Amino acid sequence: MADKLGKMIDQLWFRVQLFIETSGGRQGAGELSERDFILLDYLDRKGEAGFSELSDFFKKVSPSTMSGTLKKLNQKKLVARREDPRDLRANIFSLTPKGRQSLEPVRQSQAELSQIIADSLQLTPEESNLVAEAVVRANKTFDKWMGLSDLLEPDKPDEHT
Repeated sequence: MADKLGKMIDQLWFRVQLFIETSGGRQGAGELSERDFILLDYLDRKGEAGFSELSDFFKKVSPSTMSGTLKKLNQKKLVARREDPRDLRANIFSLTPKGRQSLEPVRQSQAELSQIIADSLQLTPEESNLVAEAVVRANKTFDKWMGLSDLLEPDKPDEHT
């Protein structure tokens, strides 16, 4: 059963990636890279974060690359930077209104696609609840693997019904 499910998830993953690529990807994000978009999305979800927290979130990104990315986003006025009052050597980063606005076209596309998929599955309310529970469990697994359990707000299956 697990082997079959793994194959099904792999096939779904391929189709999602293919759809994103062939439908223009994150076109609405303008000149933002995938990393830029995820960083802005993270700041929007968190409110604000210090450099070390962002570096911890992007484990495979070197501190110098993270610094350059934040500097670029700050220059584009997508991210605000201020001194950390607890440590004047450190900075706190937050999303600007312009940064939040840059996320909207992509989020709208994602919401539309999610709704199309949900509608096309024609699930009963019971089936929908089962899928929502499975998605919540998958998200918790990813959070645990990535060390995000305490960083992102937990999903609630009742929000998906």
